[in-house]
Amino acid sequence: MRYVALCALVVCSAHPASALTVIDTTPFADSFVRALDVGEVYEQEIRVPAGETVLVSFSVFLAPDFHSSALSFVFSIGDFSDIINVPASAGFSEVSIDVDALLDPGGLYVAAFEGIGPPIRFKSSGSQNINPYPEGDFTFVDVGGMRHNDFADTLDLAFVAVFVPEPATALLLMSGLVGLGLLRRRRLPGA
Repeated sequence: MRYVALCALVVCSAHPASALTVIDTTPFADSFVRALDVGEVYEQEIRVPAGETVLVSFSVFLAPDFHSSALSFVFSIGDFSDIINVPASAGFSEVSIDVDALLDPGGLYVAAFEGIGPPIRFKSSGSQNINPYPEGDFTFVDVGGMRHNDFADTLDLAFVAVFVPEPATALLLMSGLVGLGLLRRRRLPGA
């Protein structure tokens, strides 16, 4: 029994770490897209890697547009939505959002950022000649609801998305191994 439990523990503890997938579009320079203001929305399409189903965290790089003040925006992707408040800073800083959202493997999702506070600069990852993330496009929706994606082929938001497999798979494997161990123990004489 203890061998089965030990094997289950090793498999479950090693599984998520070995299957971690990171999409990183961080640029080398501090270029940014036009400032996101109240009522405006940035939309960045993201393709979920095949076999990965949980978006653990999503990071973006932000700076206040005019002065050092606290920033606020609504972040949503899939069924996840939350108001994000960021303390004041003088320059670009990485903001990591704990998401833990279950997404379809291979699915195309939109990470949306809606401005609800002072104007925010988001770091971009593109240039005139290079598309750092061809899997998805960047779109800007202005206050009037007009969509702008003139730069979809050469500009994306700089982001870091961390995916892992659904934990239910590891739990199912572990429960099966424990069940086999209990069945074996029941069949042994004197147990």
